[in-house]
Amino acid sequence: MLAAHHGKIAAFFPDGQLRLELPFTGRPAALLPLEQGLLLGSDNGQLELWPGDRLAGESPLLRLEQTPSSPPVSLLAGPSGTLVAGFADGTLGLWSLQNGARLHQEKLHGPVVHLLRRGARLHAASELGDQLTWDLADFERPYCEVLQEVWRSMELVGEAGKAVVRPPDARHRCRN
Repeated sequence: MLAAHHGKIAAFFPDGQLRLELPFTGRPAALLPLEQGLLLGSDNGQLELWPGDRLAGESPLLRLEQTPSSPPVSLLAGPSGTLVAGFADGTLGLWSLQNGARLHQEKLHGPVVHLLRRGARLHAASELGDQLTWDLADFERPYCEVLQEVWRSMELVGEAGKAVVRPPDARHRCRN
């Protein structure tokens, strides 16, 4: 069980014993337990990943970048260490839980209250009926496979203001 009180978030074991307590400024709007820890969203749109196994006095492991100034209303673990978050202002975003970078964002009409992952597809819907589907298959593919596909489609690089044909660096670990 999770509870917010007096600037802290507390997690309890089923028998009522305190598992962890984290300092949290602002007003909690959303919570999501993840493998990496506990994701906390505040009413100002801030999303923070906190360790899930330590007591108070710690700081967040990660603050997600470029979140809207709107309360998160739906959270979902995405593929390969990502997070999908829907916000009250209609923003839907995908963030890396490794470095906090925003990877993709779109806007729906109305608060994003429904999130569903089915296979490699993410389905999202707002409370006003707007909806979209993202194909997240590339996040589930091996890194080198995706990079090799990009290399095959783009042989031109910019050099001194000109487009030049250049193969990938032969020393790159993905170069075969």
